[in-house]
Amino acid sequence: MRKVYRYIAVLLALCCSAAAADEGLWQPQQLPELKPRLVAQGLLKAQQQADAFSALPLNALVRLNNCSAAFVSASGLLLTNYACVADSLQQVGFSTAQQEFSAANAADEIPLPGVRALLIRQIQNVTVQLNRQLDTNASPAERATALQQLSQKIVAECQQRSNYECEVTSQHDGLEYYLVTLEPIAQLRLVHLPLSAVSSELAPNWGWPKYQADYVFLRAYAPDNTAFKPAAHLTLSAKGITEGDTVMAAAFPKQSSRYASADEVRFLFEQYYPQSVQYRQQTLALITQLAPSGSERARQYQDLVRSLQQSLVEEQNMIARYQQSSLQQKKDTASQQLNTWIAGSPVRQQLYQPRLERLKQLSAQQQIMAQRDLVLTYLSRAQLPTLARRLYKVALAKQQAKDSSEQQQVATEVAQLQQLISEMPEQFDVRVDLELALHFLRQYASLPPAARIGALDHYFALGDGFNQEIVRHKLETMYRGTSLRDAEQRSLWLERSAKQFEKSRDTLLSFAVAMHNVGTELEQQRFELASQLAQIRPLVMEIHLAYAEANGELAYADANGTLRLSVGTVKGYQPADAVWYQPFSTVQGMAVQPPASALATTDTSLPVNFLSTIDTCGRGSSAPTFNTQGQLVGLMFSGVAENQLANWHYDARRSRAVHLDIRYLLWQLRQSSVSRHLLDEMAVSF
Repeated sequence: MRKVYRYIAVLLALCCSAAAADEGLWQPQQLPELKPRLVAQGLLKAQQQADAFSALPLNALVRLNNCSAAFVSASGLLLTNYACVADSLQQVGFSTAQQEFSAANAADEIPLPGVRALLIRQIQNVTVQLNRQLDTNASPAERATALQQLSQKIVAECQQRSNYECEVTSQHDGLEYYLVTLEPIAQLRLVHLPLSAVSSELAPNWGWPKYQADYVFLRAYAPDNTAFKPAAHLTLSAKGITEGDTVMAAAFPKQSSRYASADEVRFLFEQYYPQSVQYRQQTLALITQLAPSGSERARQYQDLVRSLQQSLVEEQNMIARYQQSSLQQKKDTASQQLNTWIAGSPVRQQLYQPRLERLKQLSAQQQIMAQRDLVLTYLSRAQLPTLARRLYKVALAKQQAKDSSEQQQVATEVAQLQQLISEMPEQFDVRVDLELALHFLRQYASLPPAARIGALDHYFALGDGFNQEIVRHKLETMYRGTSLRDAEQRSLWLERSAKQFEKSRDTLLSFAVAMHNVGTELEQQRFELASQLAQIRPLVMEIHLAYAEANGELAYADANGTLRLSVGTVKGYQPADAVWYQPFSTVQGMAVQPPASALATTDTSLPVNFLSTIDTCGRGSSAPTFNTQGQLVGLMFSGVAENQLANWHYDARRSRAVHLDIRYLLWQLRQSSVSRHLLDEMAVSF
């Protein structure tokens, strides 16, 4: 990706048939590898090979926080999704999606805080450079530490050579490493925020049809406070697209686990998530019992209850979707096929089988650790013990901080604790806190022996099982004998030294001091296991890549926040028997939505949102979407209900991305004299 690319038309014209496959989160550097396959499939003519992939408009794309945006004018005008800057908009006074804003001129534009915008300037493979300096005899933990130090060194050297920012990213679980050079944009300002047809709060997260004007216009500014001049910008298509058209999206999807083993997926959906659902239900039941509706306690815990309820519904829906899907069947089948392929060659058996066995062993350890950590996560909802632990930990960190980086980390933790302490009087009750601790100590005591913590078992006398009277007595003693029940004392302990904690006779602080080494040991265990997994997963990825090559396929890396390209077609789908979803939602359907009735128009066929088969992960994968002429035809902003499992697999029949149709965006701009000037700036032709 060292060249400057301007147009997208050639690539998209190549990918118009199912043979190209809609599944795939392709890295830009993979495009040359795609060329032979496309030629063999007859999608690319021989004379096009030389320049077919020198036409991608990556220089018009911007990484904006964890989203993507695109320049749409020569004067730094950026188009992105509303959700990508929602937090920043709230900071400047736009608290709901029902507020409209248009800047008539540059003076009216509003600076947006907390938004990071970066242009990708170069991607360089540094795998060989890193591996050459790693000690092959080092332990997994030593290798992980050395890899981090070497990556930091490469980043520092890169940043010394230019005014750009640099980062090292891995692909294929660490099989490859890339140095990414990024140009930061000094400032972003709000130019236009539309009146959303249906706010994100009212619209079902995974429903279809959708009627969301999920977009916002920003302007990029250079350090000298002048409008940023991009190397290229995109054209908006007033003509739009139709069913069956080819489209492509450029996104920065956060995370996927497409190469997770069948056993890993089964554990996640048949043990981990169901157990998490039970813990959430138990927490909600306990709070409801101790803080009945209408009470002061209920008001104190309303935010936690709301958060637990939302997460509970999401996890329950995900489990139900798993049970209805073919995910596990596909994983089991793929595992069997891979094992059969390995068994077909003595060389493959000798080379690959030990790797899979090692991954299986480490995954079993990870599952035990995950079960324990899940209980500890819910146990940490008991706020006073958790606060005591964090206060002592930050006191030690202050004492041990050596350089500015460590001091900054301490300052960040102190600020977070200050905010937590200031909010506790409104969100804390001693009785509820104690009962939460009691309940989840009981759940902890039911874990298998391999997941138990000796010091915690000893402190609460859990070696011979859970004795509620003994544990309750110990907890009541701890809560009675602590000064942390007092809001003023909580703030004072934030200023005290580690030695003062260690000499204190405060029961809860003494418990935090006694358990600190346990916490450190657990962190070390997690690091050791993660290091071992980081060593074996690239070796397992080599197996997947070799298997794909043996079958004439090209494998893609799991999503990890780096730039990915996905190709698909505009297409509806069948979510259930006798039901077919059309690929376009229109203002005709919008007119029956109460918040949007005022936006109805006589042109009832005007599209609002559309569906495509583009591969995406999760609900928040924003992405500019292009047609075969390289024009912007949409903004991807969500997925349908069937995409709830998109992190683990792609279902060609039902996986669909949801996009804002650019024609609706243009129609909205034409309705307002204040925002109509944006059409002139973008030189849109109707």
